[in-house]
Amino acid sequence: ALMILPLQDRSSFGFLCLSCSKSNVNDISNGKDDGDGDCAGAYNHPQEDASFFEYAIDSFLRGDYAYQFAEDAPSPNLALPPGETVDLALRSLRALDQPEPAHGAAVLMRFCIPLSRAEKWGDRLNEPWKEVLRGSLTPEMFAKRIRASPFAGLLDWSKIDVTEGTTTASVLDEANNAAAAIVGTPSLAFVSVALYFGKGVEPTLIQFTLRRMNGGLWMIDTARQSQKELFVSRD
Repeated sequence: ALMILPLQDRSSFGFLCLSCSKSNVNDISNGKDDGDGDCAGAYNHPQEDASFFEYAIDSFLRGDYAYQFAEDAPSPNLALPPGETVDLALRSLRALDQPEPAHGAAVLMRFCIPLSRAEKWGDRLNEPWKEVLRGSLTPEMFAKRIRASPFAGLLDWSKIDVTEGTTTASVLDEANNAAAAIVGTPSLAFVSVALYFGKGVEPTLIQFTLRRMNGGLWMIDTARQSQKELFVSRD
């Protein structure tokens, strides 16, 4: 049986055919034979093409990355509270292409709850953050869609201020979170982020909603722009 796995190499987006160890997606998907006698049209069925592209989408939404993650790249862990989770994810995104192209976008995806199948393939969502997510196939595309969205400031800020807000216990959405809620344990958190860009540019304010996932990890569920008046004190 043909298997497709992420290829950790220098290509921008590659996969490896375990039938012949080829990594050229076009040759594999088009069933071309390069004359070496291996994988002669092994991947030339429409249903396999569909499976490949669905895998590619799921692979990205899981946080898979075609490059090697940096050894010190952050990832969710039980010691991280909601505020620090958001802070680490956004600082990684800001250093977008260090040490590899779109590395920061790939790291951010580690901290995001994967979209449900309905969110990925259903009607247009009324949540700009999730619209950005579901329109992205690779970390490079994710970064470009952030740039073209209301969240573009996440790529350009010169100073960031992260404020952890309230945490509450809630009924978990089984479509996104299979963890069993423990009575009295916070499972929903709100984190406010102020992005500053220098003189003459107003700050951008974004509120992130996080959920406690399997094993107790805090993960980013969604985000929305906030009203500046809620965070700026008046004389």
